[in-house]
Amino acid sequence: MRDRGERLSDGEFELLCRLLRRYCEFNLDQHDHLVVDTTFGDVFISVTRKPPPASHLDGYTRLPG
Repeated sequence: MRDRGERLSDGEFELLCRLLRRYCEFNLDQHDHLVVDTTFGDVFISVTRKPPPASHLDGYTRLPG
């Protein structure tokens, strides 16, 4: 898929959600920490099976699906 340099379409976002769900289901053990290089600088992503201590679950957005 070629990067068009714009926001994700609805179809692309749905694909992202499906693939992320599959990654979490079959590839994620306890946690993973990722760095994504963007034109605005690095973006840091943490994926874990438990929220960090003292975090509030209402601060999270549940993905559709």
